Amino acid sequence: MWFLWGCQLKLKKIQDVKLFGKELRFLFSAVRTLIGWFPLSIGGLLWGLAAVWVLVEWGGNRYDYILLVVGGVAVGVLGVVVLCVLLGAVVVWLSLKKIPEAEPVSLATGIKTKTPFVVPLPWWVPLVQVNWQWKTPAAEVEIIGKTEWVSFKRRGEWESIIRTISIQDSFGLCLIRFVFQQDCMLRVLPNIGNFRGAQLVQGLSSGPAFSHPAGESVGDRIDIRTYTKGDPMRYILWKVYARTGNLVVRTPEKALQPEDRTIAFLISHPADPSAAGAAMSAIDSNFLGKEWKFGTDGAPVPTTDRETAIDMIVRSAVSSASNAESLSRFIHEATNSMFRKLLVFTPPVEGEWVERVVSASKTANIVVVLCIDGIERGQAFWTWRKHILQASENNLLSIPKSSEFDKLLQKLHASNIEVLVADRSSGAVVSAHVFARLAS
Repeated sequence: MWFLWGCQLKLKKIQDVKLFGKELRFLFSAVRTLIGWFPLSIGGLLWGLAAVWVLVEWGGNRYDYILLVVGGVAVGVLGVVVLCVLLGAVVVWLSLKKIPEAEPVSLATGIKTKTPFVVPLPWWVPLVQVNWQWKTPAAEVEIIGKTEWVSFKRRGEWESIIRTISIQDSFGLCLIRFVFQQDCMLRVLPNIGNFRGAQLVQGLSSGPAFSHPAGESVGDRIDIRTYTKGDPMRYILWKVYARTGNLVVRTPEKALQPEDRTIAFLISHPADPSAAGAAMSAIDSNFLGKEWKFGTDGAPVPTTDRETAIDMIVRSAVSSASNAESLSRFIHEATNSMFRKLLVFTPPVEGEWVERVVSASKTANIVVVLCIDGIERGQAFWTWRKHILQASENNLLSIPKSSEFDKLLQKLHASNIEVLVADRSSGAVVSAHVFARLAS
């Protein structure tokens, strides 16, 4: 009984604290609203105090008629400006209340996009300027004329947009701020950059090599090997023989085809924009083949539906799970005799995900796809990258330092994990060994 009574008292105290916390939040919100509607800025407040002091002290007490006129004009100007700003704020606030719910908007990260939002300000309100910023979600906003341009660094989904509206005069004497919430289904997808389905197929999935050069030719003969008995004479490289005395023959490149059965997983991380773009391109281009499963951090179960997979990619940015916390559960639910190969799209920086992937590689055939937006190297590397990978000049995000990236590659190679490097800014997908050799 005493124990139950003590639990009831403790529960009541917790409820009282929660209620008191709600009251405090409401009070703080009301205070912020009142402060926002206070019309004078710091400069305007100093202007008003100085004008009143000149008007009363010098003009009234000392009978300086010149300063009396100056003080009166200054007070009058401030009064007119305050009235104009207050009138403009009320008009804008009433006009925003009449704006209907916006249509669903779908954007992509890293791309500046024009929105249909416009703050209505009548022409007959003088000396007033209107500006605004996004409070939530976080976005870079640029106002050109009366149009709004936004750019996102992080994918996600939101049901409303909260903006901070600022109304001020041309002299900076008055400023009124208030918050406006607009209901809108906003969806920000990852930017696939220069990733294309064909490039991902060539980089991430390859079919078996031909058993003999006399077989059916698919693609150019780009590789060489030592001549063996039975090889056709027309494939011998006679120039190489004349120079070295060794008989070598041309061999065809590997046949490239999508995997029939693949499972893929996206790791959520602050540096995952390029990884999300690669996963998005793989899903959207049907690279994973006829039968596939896909999962992300925070997703309850794997999916085989394209739209559901895209939703999972978008929502993984705000998931409570990150750094491959859901990887072991995904492997347990998705891996079976039909699905043996697991592609893991990862950020290009070290984190807790590395140890989890290494641990999971002991029970699954994991191929790590390190997704980057270029890499910080010397001028020589950037020259090579410009001519070999045809990199674009887009200011994307997942750009690791070369020393840290090399350490990450070494750690993964030490665990005998196959590693591919996918560059979103160029679209190239190569093995880590080829990437290291070319970059050096």
